[in-house]
Amino acid sequence: MELLFSLCQTHEEALLILLAHGCGLRRSEIVKLKVRHIHLDQRVISVIDGKGSQHRIVPICEKLWISLLKAINGRRLDPEDFVFCKGQWPKRMRSQIIETPKGTLSKR
Repeated sequence: MELLFSLCQTHEEALLILLAHGCGLRRSEIVKLKVRHIHLDQRVISVIDGKGSQHRIVPICEKLWISLLKAINGRRLDPEDFVFCKGQWPKRMRSQIIETPKGTLSKR
């Protein structure tokens, strides 16, 4: 896991890995993640419309909690903003942009 983190070039890449590995979020769930879904005070994430259109609550591990604090508190975000976006807010990133470990990170 540390090798994977050492290959990350940005804080956003590391955050994507933490969400997938630490919380078990799928690519489609990460892409749809909005600021209002993250409850930092309770240290949980509300996953809305997950696999099978199911909703669930997942705990946030300590390392991810610290990273989310840095990512969210450092910017002026509306609760309806997507946490990860491509280009200007509020567009959301497509799931194809998040590549598997065999993709961009493994080529570095």
